[in-house]
Amino acid sequence: MPTVNFLNEWGLTLIGVALTLGIFVRIASVSGAVLMLLYYFPVLDGAHPNAHSLIVDEHIVYAAALLLLAAFRAGRVLGLENWCANLPLCARFPRLRSWLG
Repeated sequence: MPTVNFLNEWGLTLIGVALTLGIFVRIASVSGAVLMLLYYFPVLDGAHPNAHSLIVDEHIVYAAALLLLAAFRAGRVLGLENWCANLPLCARFPRLRSWLG
């Protein structure tokens, strides 16, 4: 369990930093949405049901919001992704540019 806890904490930290800086938004958004769905699945067994929601709770809403950020390429608007797209690494590997945002 300490390994899973360590990976969860660092995953949340890296996703938060990426979304705050607006760099690697597409990768961070998809990773965050997967993480939110993983948080949602244990609720389905009925052990700890949320009193305020039956099917759609905050994890589903957060996952949808993160996927919306990925779809609209939000890092290009107020982030560092335009700067990152102009780096020589992205010029050498154009497919990398689509993955980064």
